[in-house]
Amino acid sequence: MSTCKTSFDLVHLDIWGPSPPTTMGGSRYFIIFVDDFSQYTWIYLMHHMSDLSAIYREFADMIKTQFSRTIKILRTDNVMEYKEHSFLDFFHQNGTVVHRSCPGTSSQNGRAERKHRHILDTIRALLISASCSEQLWGEAALTAVYTINRVSSSVINNQTPYERLFQSTPDYTQLKIFGCACFVLLQPHEHHKLESRARLCCFLGYGNEHKGYRCWDPLSKRLRISRQVVFWEHKMFSSMSKFHLSITSSILFINPSSDLFPDEPIVESSHDSPTDDSTHDHAPPEDPASAVTSELSPPALRRSNRVRANPTHLRDFHYFSIILYFQEPTSYREASSNPVW
Repeated sequence: MSTCKTSFDLVHLDIWGPSPPTTMGGSRYFIIFVDDFSQYTWIYLMHHMSDLSAIYREFADMIKTQFSRTIKILRTDNVMEYKEHSFLDFFHQNGTVVHRSCPGTSSQNGRAERKHRHILDTIRALLISASCSEQLWGEAALTAVYTINRVSSSVINNQTPYERLFQSTPDYTQLKIFGCACFVLLQPHEHHKLESRARLCCFLGYGNEHKGYRCWDPLSKRLRISRQVVFWEHKMFSSMSKFHLSITSSILFINPSSDLFPDEPIVESSHDSPTDDSTHDHAPPEDPASAVTSELSPPALRRSNRVRANPTHLRDFHYFSIILYFQEPTSYREASSNPVW
């Protein structure tokens, strides 16, 4: 449990890296800031360890502008980058006290270490479930922190970090499955009148500076940020590698089911039975009029003997109607107050 009374009285800082594969943007590290009071986490991707000072200044300025607060105590490990003169001067100017852990004693910065483990476990789960390359670990890290900030924790009385910091319930309607297939609307200059107006992409996360979604475009090999996205959360992008990378597949190409269409009539094929040559030679000649009539007569139809039955999913329609009767909750507090959930 936190002993802090307000946010930013104590902030934990830690760095992870270097990562063997670099991200698409060339980052090899990430740095996290954890507010001890709300457990809210901020994450920044870093190219080099020398970027630490600039990132901390950016974070401190953001806290001062958005929350009108200054960081009172900063708890870190014993990394040498924290001891730079420019870094120390910035702490002194803002009145921030730095608590460093003893050499070889990372447990003294346990809050940030446990948060690192949580984030890395989530990154691995996202990459494996979506069958994504390790080069996408940066996007997975951003999505992991975004999701963790909106999950309730017993450490803060079953509140979410977002709710504890901003005093408002987070919006869960925009959460999507990482790595699912999605279709991003193209700009008018990106297609002509006969081309598809959307492109199949891979959903990777949420925009920090934009109110939109981050989607990887395999054709242009770039990250698209758009709010006009249609998601196929039942399909992962990795399972659609053979799918044409545009919306060429429409309802006209769905395979029809035998349950939706009746069996086509089957024409019985007639085979001439073998006859004795002598009998054939002595057979009376056939009347031409009767031969024409037999050729024009409709063939006999064979009806299917298959027993018609309702689809299996309709057997539980009572349960489906009950499920649809209840409205899906939009927050943890709403779900916990309903005994059904």
